[in-house]
Amino acid sequence: MNIEQLIEEGRTLFTSLDREPGLTVSGAFWTHIREPEQPRLRFLIKELPTLGPTKLYGKIQRLLKKMPVNSFTLEDVAVIDEDDPDVRSLRSVTGRSVVLNQVFSALPNTGGATAYVYRLEPEIKRKRTQRAH
Repeated sequence: MNIEQLIEEGRTLFTSLDREPGLTVSGAFWTHIREPEQPRLRFLIKELPTLGPTKLYGKIQRLLKKMPVNSFTLEDVAVIDEDDPDVRSLRSVTGRSVVLNQVFSALPNTGGATAYVYRLEPEIKRKRTQRAH
């Protein structure tokens, strides 16, 4: 597996997905990019709870089919939410910073995984609604 090619093809898919109307991709990264395990391209999409995974995977599959070369398939892609362990692990390292195009090695709570991050925005705290008394 050519890691540079995988990263570039992942970037192409991320860029295409990021341009999709009605989607907010607040994170995109590979996990296990240098480990013997199968690398996994993960997309943190804010609309996951409302659109559901089936619709999002359908959009990703459509975009994958438009790509001229694919070193990975839909099985190598995951649509995730804010509570995903890899998101929490990355944010424990990055804090409240926006991360763009960086490699992180030996991530905590991942068995020492390496990640390539295209973009990861800091978590936006959900507003609590006040109850009327």
